[in-house]
Amino acid sequence: MIDGFLTSPYGLWYGEPFCQDEIPDATYWLGNQGYIRGITGSGQGYVRPSIAEKGDL
Repeated sequence: MIDGFLTSPYGLWYGEPFCQDEIPDATYWLGNQGYIRGITGSGQGYVRPSIAEKGDL
């Protein structure tokens, strides 16, 4: 889990907060698409992800 994400301004989608269960799935998708990289945790998504070249807009 990304520390502080849920309480940051980025923890909202169209004004609604993300559920804690959605974040690991989202990080796996971003990683599989090449937007982020990092170490994956057991069912926790990416731990301390970093932006990959494709994700660097």
